[in-house]
Formats: sequence, structure tokens, C-alpha cells
Amino acid sequence: MLVDELQIECIGGKGGNGSVHFARRKYQPFGGPDGGDGGNGGSVLLVGHRDTDTLQELRAHKRRYGPFLAEPGKPGGENLMIGAVGRDNELPVPLGTLAFETDTGREIGHVRASGERLLAAKGGRGGRGNPKFATGQLRAPKHAEDGRPGEERNIDLLYRIFADTTLMEPLYASRGALLPAVAKRHSDKLDYELYLRRPRWLRIEHEYQLYDVSFLPLLCSGLLSGEDAELAELQALIQAEEAMARGEFDPDSQEAPQQDGDDPHSAADLLDVPHLTHLFWPVNAVVNLLPLGSRAAEAWELLHARLLDVPLRRLRRMVVLSEQELFGAWGLETEEAQAEILSLGLGSGAGQAEALAHFYAELTGGVVV
Repeated sequence: MLVDELQIECIGGKGGNGSVHFARRKYQPFGGPDGGDGGNGGSVLLVGHRDTDTLQELRAHKRRYGPFLAEPGKPGGENLMIGAVGRDNELPVPLGTLAFETDTGREIGHVRASGERLLAAKGGRGGRGNPKFATGQLRAPKHAEDGRPGEERNIDLLYRIFADTTLMEPLYASRGALLPAVAKRHSDKLDYELYLRRPRWLRIEHEYQLYDVSFLPLLCSGLLSGEDAELAELQALIQAEEAMARGEFDPDSQEAPQQDGDDPHSAADLLDVPHLTHLFWPVNAVVNLLPLGSRAAEAWELLHARLLDVPLRRLRRMVVLSEQELFGAWGLETEEAQAEILSLGLGSGAGQAEALAHFYAELTGGVVV
């Protein structure tokens, strides 16, 4: 199960108390104050991890233990000894995670690289020892400062897969599909369920370079034909049976059967993009509609309508591959600029090789050879 949104409570560690102590040394009966400062409390940090692709672990921790706490600082000691600093609580998050303040909705920051850290809740400062309060009139202060409490924050985490390039295409297609080529597996041996559960990274090697590409599936069994349609229907039945076995599907909640003369495929049945919101970070996107043949225009019209409601931040260019060049509305507003949409008609006889050449060209910023 994909968990890409989560609300958490983060509490930084309390600072250690300052110490009240006076020097007691041989031959120095009236030693001055020598109480140490308390150590600073630990902070709660979000740390990017390449091997994590869900917020499931954080949700499980939240349900079992509650808020995410950092270690408090240790109190100061005698002989001006400063208390130990509390350890930070590092929360592993997938790359592309954004953090927002729950109360205000303000973006705190984001994590896009492995090992990158984002401060979620800062630890409290340690209290000052009694030497810090000594003055000319008060040479032996008998009081110190308590450590300050750590910062408390309610944070909304939003995971959006991070990659510069995204590939989108019908999931169960074979003719003209790019997923078998870039995954280096035959379509019969691909585990489509892995790509359906959550957005995936694809590590692609091309011209002695490695590229990270995110894959977002298009579910359009109503637009497929032949063996591809049969495979899509079979996979849908298998998924429904597995959902019933897990108790996540209620057959009694299904809609009533359609009457004669009704359209057997609604807009939702024709095209579904379960992870479309994960198009947030990519700069380039390749939409391969070549497997749909003459119905590519219908699929693109539905997809473009949904793209208008999806928040996009960095998208600059989207290339749509199909047999015939498509016409229609080509504007997409992003948070940073206007995205360019380019339709490429590869011809009715085009296959995987032609589509793969254009995909590599977008991946490398080069030209089609």
C-alpha cells in the first residue's frame, strides 16, 4: 500500500539545566562558582534515503509510539563541565518529500537528495550555569538557568517521487511499449503489479551514462485491443481477488450492472492514472500513446484534462508519442513556468525502436538518430 501523505508531530529535545556548584579544592577553601552549562537538546530531522519509497514506516511508528521525539540535553556538571548534547532523531523519508506546517500551510522545505537533511523541530538551548550570573556585587550566585523546551511542530509530509524525467504509458501494452525495453525484460516476464502499486524509479543505462527515470502507469484497458486488452482484464481480476483476500474489497459495494444501450466505458474506465500527482518534480515527461493506435487522441484528451488539475512545479517539456500527430489544447501551467507540450506522429508502422529513439533523445537532451 502506497502512503504518500502523512501528518506527524515533531518535538525537539529539551535543553539540559545549568548547574549550581562551587569549587572545592585543597588549599582553596573559598573557590568560586564552577557550575557548567546544560547541553542543547537534539533536533528532529528529515533525512533523504534512496532506498525508501513510501511513508509507511513513519506511519507505523506514529501509530505505535506517537510523536517523534528527540533526546534531551544533559545537565551541566561541576568544574565547568558542559552537559552532553542530545542526539538528533533522524526520520528516513523518500527522495522528493515535501514538508508543510499543518497550521499555516507554509512550506518548510523539501528533501531531494540522498543524505540531505531538513530541520523539522529544533532542540531547546541548554541552560547557563551559575558562573554566568556572577557580578561584582554577587560573586557567589546560587541559581542557574533551566534548559529551554524544544520546538513543537505539526507537519504535513507529502511524498512525490523525484526524478528529472518521467515515462508514462499504458501499463499492459506490448506493441510499441517502452517499459520492457528500458527495464530490459520481455513483456511476458514483467511483474506489472510492482509498477501499479506505487511510482517506480527505473535506472537506465544509455551511452555509458546512468539515468534515473520515474515510471507512472496509465490504466486504459478500455482503449487497448487484442492480447493487451485480455491481459489487462486478467490482471484486473487477479487484483480484485487479492483485494478480497486481504479484506480490502467488498463485492456488495459494486455498482449496479449497466443497462443495454449504455456506454460500456465511462471516462474513468477508459483512462485512470493512479499516481498522476507524482508528476510534481520532473522537468521532462514522455507520454507514450503508441500502443493505443488510433485511440491515442481520445486518451490524450482525457489525460490532458486531468493534468490541468494536478500541481506541477518544474515541468518544462512534455512529449506525446503516437501514430498520428495530435491536435488540441497544449497549455500547462506550472509553479515556475509554462510547460511546452510537443506531439510527435511516428506513423502507423512505428514500433518500439522509433519510440525508444525519441525517448533517449528527451532523456539526454540530444537529437533523434
